[in-house]
Amino acid sequence: IAGLGAEHPEAGIIMGDLALKTLEKRVAEGGLLFVDSSLVTDRVTRGDVRVYYLPASEAAQKLGSHRASNMIMLGAFAAGSDVLSPGFLEETLEKRLTGGRGEKFIPLNKAAIREGSRLVVAYEG
Repeated sequence: IAGLGAEHPEAGIIMGDLALKTLEKRVAEGGLLFVDSSLVTDRVTRGDVRVYYLPASEAAQKLGSHRASNMIMLGAFAAGSDVLSPGFLEETLEKRLTGGRGEKFIPLNKAAIREGSRLVVAYEG
């Protein structure tokens, strides 16, 4: 996933117009871009990358919390790439959050991961 230090990342999660302007230029040829279409008004102009426009923020509101949009995008990334699986994300959430302050957020985060996965599978871009 694109970060500040990655010169030509293979994938990027874009949740703002500024991020789109930055990452579209940098992502590697043949790479993946996951764009929150609820927040990003511009479109990717490159034809050599696979783009998923997903209404993550809108879907997060329907799940009950706008804060779940990042987990929706992470679930989409997992389903749309071969880097990790949505199931792995859910298992990791269980292991890391059970017994701690974040335990109450496990159901919401799992639902968000599943929604992101569903959005990618259903995508007809």
